[in-house]
Amino acid sequence: MDGIEVIQKIRTWSVVPIIVISARSDDQDKVDALDVGADDYLTKPFSV
Repeated sequence: MDGIEVIQKIRTWSVVPIIVISARSDDQDKVDALDVGADDYLTKPFSV
């Protein structure tokens, strides 16, 4: 099960905010996650 599937399953029963933190930086990966219900998408590495 990948992250997209996890988001889809969570969205079937909850509206809890979902923030994806991923090493994938392709635009399509971001779009896919946001389309299935993620609220935000951050790519690693990042600085604070």
